[in-house]
Amino acid sequence: MNNAFNKVSPDASSIATVIVTFNPEISGLKNSLNLHLQTGSNFLFIIDNGSKNFPEIEHIIHKINSKNILLVNLNNNYGLAYAQNYGTSLAKKENYEFIAFFDQDSTPSENIVRLLAQEANALVASGIKLGAVGPTHIDSRTNSEYPLTKFLGPFLLKVWPHSQTKTVIEVDFLISSGSLIPLRSINNIGPMRTDFFIDGIDIEWCFRSKNMGYKIFAIRDLILFHSIGDKRVNSLGKEISVHSPTRRYYITRNSILLARSRILPIGARIWFLFSTILKSPQFLIAVRFKRDYVFATLRGLWHGFCGKTGSI
Repeated sequence: MNNAFNKVSPDASSIATVIVTFNPEISGLKNSLNLHLQTGSNFLFIIDNGSKNFPEIEHIIHKINSKNILLVNLNNNYGLAYAQNYGTSLAKKENYEFIAFFDQDSTPSENIVRLLAQEANALVASGIKLGAVGPTHIDSRTNSEYPLTKFLGPFLLKVWPHSQTKTVIEVDFLISSGSLIPLRSINNIGPMRTDFFIDGIDIEWCFRSKNMGYKIFAIRDLILFHSIGDKRVNSLGKEISVHSPTRRYYITRNSILLARSRILPIGARIWFLFSTILKSPQFLIAVRFKRDYVFATLRGLWHGFCGKTGSI
């Protein structure tokens, strides 16, 4: 099932990074992996979800020639959550203390993982039951800051990181890319939900952890350049992310599944329900009601209300 290069050499108190790839842009991936070798992580697990250009990914790994990279080919697209769980299982076997998740197109800064681990250790030392810590995110295309999120009843509050006086900000959920989680927390909370396949996985896991008394934090001064969606467009006065029709299906369906989930507080469930229904027309206006997007959105709504999960 897997192609592996080099042997894992864990430290007693150490960090493993899991990067999930799927048909990545090769030159961008090469640059990203070189940066990941400077984040302070002890080891990189690259889990590939059956990329068509896997031989090119192999070639990059061979050229980098690092003893701190393991490449795994799943030979099929089993979804983001499955790949993250697979990488986590490898890290557990090697007794790593923390796991860091990154998307293939995120651009990490030097020592970001080590600094996240320092913040995590400080939070745990202060008596906090820690679910995850993560950086703040900057859109690599527009250089604009993504807001952090907290719910107040059925209202989603946007928290702009650099308007905050505190450097450690408690939030309700984090974007998975850049997040760092103690492996003992995953042992207690459980793995990522594979039947979501992609989208909403991080939200569901964070709320599941909060239900068990864990807390989620973003670190204001740690920055990750990351792009959400294929592009950003304005629609009815608001900037929104545009994904492929397939991703639009998962985003729509899984948002309805989150609204149906008793793991989320009632206010958040109400927000996901009405936000998904009300924002779907706004998104379709942005893409000029292209047939593939209309079908994907309607199918996502229908499957969400029917409770369908798994791959499309």
